[in-house]
Amino acid sequence: QQLFFFFAFLFCQPYKGNMFDIVAKTNISIKNFAVHSTAATTVVIEVWKMRRAGSFVEFQDANDWEKIGTVHVESSPAGNPTILPLGFMKPVSVKVGETQGFYVTFSASTNYNRYTKGTALGNVFTENEDIAFLEGVANEYRFSRSDAPRIFNGIVYYEKDIETPESSFHPSTPSGAPSSLPSIIHPVPIAKTIETAFHGSNGSYGCMFDVRAKTDILIQNMAIHTYHTTWIDVEVYKLQKADVSHAECSDLPSLWEKVASVRVLGEGKGRPTSLADLEEMHVRKGSLQAIYVTIIGGGLRYTTSGQLGSAGEYTLKEYVSNDDLILYEGSGVAAPRFGGSVFPRLCDGSLEYSTVIPP
Repeated sequence: QQLFFFFAFLFCQPYKGNMFDIVAKTNISIKNFAVHSTAATTVVIEVWKMRRAGSFVEFQDANDWEKIGTVHVESSPAGNPTILPLGFMKPVSVKVGETQGFYVTFSASTNYNRYTKGTALGNVFTENEDIAFLEGVANEYRFSRSDAPRIFNGIVYYEKDIETPESSFHPSTPSGAPSSLPSIIHPVPIAKTIETAFHGSNGSYGCMFDVRAKTDILIQNMAIHTYHTTWIDVEVYKLQKADVSHAECSDLPSLWEKVASVRVLGEGKGRPTSLADLEEMHVRKGSLQAIYVTIIGGGLRYTTSGQLGSAGEYTLKEYVSNDDLILYEGSGVAAPRFGGSVFPRLCDGSLEYSTVIPP
């Protein structure tokens, strides 16, 4: 009987792949995975396993791993599982009490995998009566730079040996949780995305813009537009004063709080470059939040507004919106960090957010 362990299509960050450990509470055979993709497109996915039993944590070099499957597949949109075709990978047997490391990655030329920030490397993220799933790392392709702790978003498909006697092995169950969990762990609410155009008719160091929430939202990541295809350093700021437009404080750096300072690989013109490790921004229903993103050294692309607003006077005018929020036209920043604002400018990119605020 094939079972599946469904978990965590959460508010996600992007990297090509994830390494993680699965601990068996009974004899099991891992048969397949489902992954979480940035968007619906054609992707190439590889699955690897550790050559030896035990945690992957001290063994992240390619020589420690064996590839057990590669597949071309049409991915589902963000927030939906992409189930890989059954039989593309070699099954992996894991004996009761053993730990087995896995590495699931999108190829370098195809779409990003999605993952979630964790709390501690090796923590039990979730478990049922058969397996425990541990927090791992996110990796660039392949066996490259990694960040921890990170949580793979997906589904594990497995079979168990029903003749195996009940084991005394039990990873720590969170306080107050039932001692016997079902085979299906229901996912928490998924991320949402609002995207602008990627015209990139202009550009400079940075872009400031305003967001108004129609309901409580938690901004958790963003993508920018850059001509760079090399590593770039990006900073993101939020205005510390709510319900104040960026235009009133564009040259007052003391009023801005840095929420991210990251190095990412630019995807080039016409493609979103997603950031990671963004400090979450809670915007309450009805509130206005000003945001500023800048590339150290320049190279951010934005679009000159030909219709919204008028040069010489900043006007708070809607650019794009959905049921949850409004993005207004913004300002380009023509000097390093703060100063030299030009407007109106339309910020190219996307915001990823949730309308369910975690406790």
